Amino acid sequence: MTWSLRIFVLAAFLGATLETAVAQPKFRYICAPDQRAKRSFNGGPWHYCFDGFYYSEKTVPPHVVKYFEDQERESKEFWRKEAELREKSRRESMALHEAALASHRSPRSPYRPTSPVSGGVVEASVKPEPKPVSKEKVRSIEAGATRESVIGKLGEPHGKVVNSTDPELIETWTYIMEGGAFGSVRLKAGSVVAVRLPE
Repeated sequence: MTWSLRIFVLAAFLGATLETAVAQPKFRYICAPDQRAKRSFNGGPWHYCFDGFYYSEKTVPPHVVKYFEDQERESKEFWRKEAELREKSRRESMALHEAALASHRSPRSPYRPTSPVSGGVVEASVKPEPKPVSKEKVRSIEAGATRESVIGKLGEPHGKVVNSTDPELIETWTYIMEGGAFGSVRLKAGSVVAVRLPE
């Protein structure tokens, strides 16, 4: 074998070795003492950090696997409840809107919904012509205000959702605002806990 051929073979071998080293890097995982996390890169195997110790999928102990399974289950349950609350809030807002419209449209008879809101009863104030309130007045209502002070500023609500199943009696009052939009005030045990204005 000539020297030029030997040099070519050696260069080819070194090039292949370097390519393999670049294509298959090795990582060293370092976990913080109080870290509890698991990661997967590009759909590969899972890597675990648990109280300062690193585990691969092959070495992870059962109690670590159970910990992360419990965390995932609790997270799914949390987001399920969040979705239920958003849906309940949406139904309440629709009922408030319908009650206020019915009160404005039909002053001669009280309004009762055909589909009651889950966990509460919809009531509509029966007034000849509900007087719209300004956005500034609704915005001036602060958390902690009493129902009397709310009525003093805004008047009787144009519509209500009353959750009589809650021991602290949660009420949502709706008002027709200038321009036709709706604002609402939520009370708990007779005190304001939230005010919602149209965007």
